[in-house]
Amino acid sequence: MKYLIPILLITCAFAQEVTLTFDCPDEVVAGSEGNILPINMVNEENVGGFQIEIVFPSSIVEITSIAQGNIPCCTSSLIVEDTLKVIWFNLLRDEIIPPSDGVIFEIEFDIIENSEYVSFDFFNMIFSSDEGQPMDVDFSDTCTISVVEPPEELEVYLGFGDVDPVENTAEIIMNVNNPTYNDGVAGIQFDITGGHIENTYGGYLQDYFAVASNNESTIVIFGDYVINGTNGILLNVQFNEFDNNEICFDNVILSQSNGLLVESVIIGDCVQITQDCTVPGDVNNDGILNVLDIVGSICFAMDPFYCETQCSADMNGDGSVNVLDIVIMVNMILEG
Repeated sequence: MKYLIPILLITCAFAQEVTLTFDCPDEVVAGSEGNILPINMVNEENVGGFQIEIVFPSSIVEITSIAQGNIPCCTSSLIVEDTLKVIWFNLLRDEIIPPSDGVIFEIEFDIIENSEYVSFDFFNMIFSSDEGQPMDVDFSDTCTISVVEPPEELEVYLGFGDVDPVENTAEIIMNVNNPTYNDGVAGIQFDITGGHIENTYGGYLQDYFAVASNNESTIVIFGDYVINGTNGILLNVQFNEFDNNEICFDNVILSQSNGLLVESVIIGDCVQITQDCTVPGDVNNDGILNVLDIVGSICFAMDPFYCETQCSADMNGDGSVNVLDIVIMVNMILEG
């Protein structure tokens, strides 16, 4: 006699798979803020909830915020010492994470201490299916980011070199460093107060375009070039005359090739104009005392702001130019 033995078939559901990875940047800058680390998830089945823990060096990294990715609202997060805990679950059981491949959330962080590198690692993962069953999770990925030094700032020195009060010339010095992560100087504009500009020449920008404006005080330089890693004479300036006893830079604007302002600019001191007269009373400094110097002295005595004297017309040394000095000058010419 044959008996039919009932066979009980027990079906065991295999755990669904989830893979977590970091979208890890290659490097971050020491002392930088607002760095972003995306967390990616590939899930083959519906996900109804998860608990993700990420360990990080809190002495180097400060996590400032967690941004929601392509998952239903909303995640909760908590930082306990060196561990970030992020939790999401299907509270109303009407929202799930369907099979997908993308960013589930992003970590925003600052680098608060210098180090050679910073690392993030997954830890203690729990994922639930939409039916409340545990899911198999691959969280073996790690993130190691190099920490690099901040980029060197573009720095410029602009100043005067040799000034010749006889020839009415001045050297313009511009020294520019060569930072690794910065551009260079591609546009230059500045005023020179205390002199009327006649021409520019020479210097390491002699082959580029320099313009002296109509008011004879502004220089604008531009062209197909970028200045970096360069020291020395930018150009030479020829003045028609000096207005007073010093020349200075004013309204200095330097541009990078992308149009951004060069922030770090050191401006050299004003330069005093020392005018030595080889002949007493030689107002125009041509080496001869004659009627031209008398007229120059009269002009200066009447309106010193309007009339320029390169050498002192103060013949008696009383600190002013007036008719007393002019009489002395006339007598010297007649006696000479």
